[in-house]
Amino acid sequence: MVTRTRPTDDMFLGGRSLRKWVKNHFHARMERVIELSLMAASRDHSHEVKKMLEVTIGELLKLGILCTQESPSMSARCSR
Repeated sequence: MVTRTRPTDDMFLGGRSLRKWVKNHFHARMERVIELSLMAASRDHSHEVKKMLEVTIGELLKLGILCTQESPSMSARCSR
């Protein structure tokens, strides 16, 4: 939803996954993970609005990581 990739992209062959890719990149290099058009939409806004968008997208990514954990017990909690 917020990434510019799909779980079926070739880069996720061989045991790699979209979840792992996002988890490994979103803290240090969130711009590599998110869809560029999301950040482009904030180009003409204030620094505060840009920061708010960045924080919101970061929270969405964290939620996605939590809800796609390999542990069935955690996935069950997120589906409630």
